Amino acid sequence: MIAFTWFTGYLFAFRNQLKIPAFGYTKAGSFVLLLLFGLFIYLVSLGITNVFAGLVTNSDINFDVTNILNLNIYSWIGIIALCLSIMSLLLLIDLLVTLAHAIVPNPRRLLFIGIAFILCAGIIRSVFFVKLSLDNFPVTFILLFVLIGLRGWYVKKWEGQFDLAIFISTLLLLAAITAIKHDQFQRYKKEEAQKLAIFRMGAPDDGNAIALFHDLEKEIVKDPVLIEYFEWPEAENRDLLNEHLKRTYLSGYLSKYEFVANEYDTNWIPIGESSVSKLESYRNKVISGAIKVSENFYRGNSRFGNFEYFAQLPVEKDGNLLGILLIELQNRSFSQLAAYPDILIDSRIDQRQTELVTQYSFAFYRDGTLVSQYGDYVYPLSSEAYPPDQRKYIPLGNEGGFDHMMYRPNSRTLIVVSQPQQSSWKQLAALSFIFLVFLLFAILAFISRWLVLTLNSNDFSLRNLRWSFLILTNRVLYSTRIQTFMVAAVVFTLIVAGIITFFSISSQFRKQQESAVLKYVVDIAGRLESKILKEANVNREISTDEQFNTIAESIASDLNLYGIDGQLTYSTQPRIYDLRLVSRYINPKAWLHLARQQRSEFIQHEQIGNLNFIAAYAPIRNDAYEPVAFLSLPHYSYQKEFEQNIGLLLNTLVNIYALVILVLGLFAVFVANKITAPLALVQRSLAKTSIGKQNEPIFWKRHDEIGSLIKEYNLMIAALEQSANTIMRSERESAWREMAKQVAHEIKNPLTPLKLGIQQLERSWKEKDPRFDERFARFSESFIEQIDSLSLIASEFSEFARMPDTQLKEVDVLDIINKTVEVFSNNIGVKIQIFNRCGDPEIKIQGDRDQLLRSFNNLIKNSIEAAITKRKCLIDIHINYESDNYVSIAIEDNGHGISPEAREKLFQPNFTTKSSGTGLGLAFVKQAVEGMGGSIQYETYVGKGTTFFIRIPAVGVKQPLT
Repeated sequence: MIAFTWFTGYLFAFRNQLKIPAFGYTKAGSFVLLLLFGLFIYLVSLGITNVFAGLVTNSDINFDVTNILNLNIYSWIGIIALCLSIMSLLLLIDLLVTLAHAIVPNPRRLLFIGIAFILCAGIIRSVFFVKLSLDNFPVTFILLFVLIGLRGWYVKKWEGQFDLAIFISTLLLLAAITAIKHDQFQRYKKEEAQKLAIFRMGAPDDGNAIALFHDLEKEIVKDPVLIEYFEWPEAENRDLLNEHLKRTYLSGYLSKYEFVANEYDTNWIPIGESSVSKLESYRNKVISGAIKVSENFYRGNSRFGNFEYFAQLPVEKDGNLLGILLIELQNRSFSQLAAYPDILIDSRIDQRQTELVTQYSFAFYRDGTLVSQYGDYVYPLSSEAYPPDQRKYIPLGNEGGFDHMMYRPNSRTLIVVSQPQQSSWKQLAALSFIFLVFLLFAILAFISRWLVLTLNSNDFSLRNLRWSFLILTNRVLYSTRIQTFMVAAVVFTLIVAGIITFFSISSQFRKQQESAVLKYVVDIAGRLESKILKEANVNREISTDEQFNTIAESIASDLNLYGIDGQLTYSTQPRIYDLRLVSRYINPKAWLHLARQQRSEFIQHEQIGNLNFIAAYAPIRNDAYEPVAFLSLPHYSYQKEFEQNIGLLLNTLVNIYALVILVLGLFAVFVANKITAPLALVQRSLAKTSIGKQNEPIFWKRHDEIGSLIKEYNLMIAALEQSANTIMRSERESAWREMAKQVAHEIKNPLTPLKLGIQQLERSWKEKDPRFDERFARFSESFIEQIDSLSLIASEFSEFARMPDTQLKEVDVLDIINKTVEVFSNNIGVKIQIFNRCGDPEIKIQGDRDQLLRSFNNLIKNSIEAAITKRKCLIDIHINYESDNYVSIAIEDNGHGISPEAREKLFQPNFTTKSSGTGLGLAFVKQAVEGMGGSIQYETYVGKGTTFFIRIPAVGVKQPLT
């Protein structure tokens, strides 16, 4: 992923140096290349989708972005990889869109081609692959096309300049595509989890229990209490033994099983009150096909929803058999576990299975009738509405806010598993979170790029770094500053309010937990006082364990009972003390408050390893109101409950804030655009303001600051128009004066020889000169030449005055240039070459044929006259297409060049560097070219020559050949 991102970034950095082959500028070639570009973008996006689909659905990494606190380090690594992939995809889109604009510069045509591609792809998909419907409508495909269109418009219009609205829209589209795909992947993962849940519910064995049986059957037969009982069996000790075995070996996960133990001597005679019928029942189960799951444990006739295990354990001492212990365990697979400290959880137990009941609602049907159900969803009593298909996992869709899935292992049994459906606001929260992640990643990427470029500069210093930062911030648009300020102000307010809310609710929740536990322990102490102390002694030691355990089970909580000396008397979690994780004596601070300060309740924060919990204490008093024992209620799930509730609070805050920031960002863009719209209007009007043209005033209804600014602008353009008219009138009068002088000078030149010739003819006639006829003929010819010169001068000025009458038509500029070259190619010492780099026999432009012909005549004539003193005049004419819908024509000569003092006045009317001429040639060319919407420039080198560059709008332009 990193390598692909680097490669894409490398190509994007050098996108201006990439060359497109000549084939790409033909119609067929451009179509093929655009098709390949679109296909490549689709394949890359599909590859990224498949990679992250596998990462989300085929791994245990949590990518549920609606539960942010459960995201681990691997989740964030995956999210960063996703950001890199999205960045590479965006760079690839910008790169290929830039190349597409080079192939097809017309945005409208490019859009039509893209729409055609989309329609063709949709038809092919619906005909050959998937039938189009509302359920499988390719929303992400349409969004990807919209994203490509947006980036194409941005690259064409803004030419890489930053625009916040485009930036936000791009991130929003990428976040929408990602959120839709993420929801699809999560749905698929949840369906697979539902299948796994059904499999585990329908499994004939409890894998966790069997894992514990292997050690249980080895440890229990070595128990000293059990061995002592078999050596000296007494009826009254049987209940104590069973309670001891249950507390020592069947706590934790195995506490979900109903435990029954029977003891027999070596001759299979029952000891104490052990059942004779149980022995026969066990033998029948083994004979009838009970399956052995460990060395001594067997699985009975388990069916869906129930597990039954029994074991025959030989009890020995020093190699001598003392008797047989028969154990029976039975439960329902969906029964919940009692609260159990995390520190005592066995590593052999699959916690996902134990937590199954907290994630799903489920129901078991037998012979079409509901046997049992669990969870929030209420299932029908009959299974008639469910499909009859067997051994298939069938999704049932959404109903009652749940996603349902069913499975029939056989014709008699049906399992239905349901999980809560993800709400729409959570999907929106996921979109908001992904958008924020992309936004932060984009900001970090931009800052990293700026730092790298700044640090790699040759003149790097802290001062230059500061100046570089100031320059960068000064380039930020006013609208962008408003948007950033609005978002930053509200985000800061939300963060402060969120922090205050978080700590306030956390404190309240802690107090509620502590108050509830205190109230609970006081209530239990009161019940113990009424049920135990009134009967007799509290210090009956283990004789009251069964009654005490009954109370503990009835309240579904762990309890510890300490004597007046603070030593532990009884505990529902004895393994904590057997493993010596905690002292068997009461917490000294609690004993001090209860025994010495006579407090009625006390709560203490305690810790076992990394497990933090609270323990509430209360004294148990006799009739004399003297404490005779101390009751402790340790709330082992305190930390877990607190983290779950605080996590829920944080997730809610983050999701809400993410959604608010997203909406706020869009609102900020809208408001900032509204605020800066008048400024943009003024800016556009100022950009269009021109001297000598009619400038439209701006109309603004409100009398505010913007209204004052617009009023000043309207006054300015009125004054500017008045000044422009004055200047134009003055310039027009000056121009006509100069024109009159030039006309008078040009007319005076031929009039002088006419006057002298007439005077000579008059003198010859008076003197009766015999050569009068010869002189008359010679002077008549001269007079006609001078009169033709006067006529030419009048024609040139007349034609220059008629310049605004330009008739734009579709003409072949190559044909016009060829005809112009034919006129001058017969001149001795002149070589004119035409280089057609367009590759077309006809080059169509919008222009006036007559004016173009005269313009090229003037330019080629000037080139020939500029090289008149050289042995050979070389003129090269280059014709090429340009990427911005123009045709460029370069006329290059090897003349003497243009002197620096003449360059500023080169295109002015009546300016000429020749001894004869009106000086209207280049002025005519400039006015003609600009009248056609083109431009003319030149490059000149004294002593080497001059090149004139003409750009004229083309018709059906293609692209320059490389």
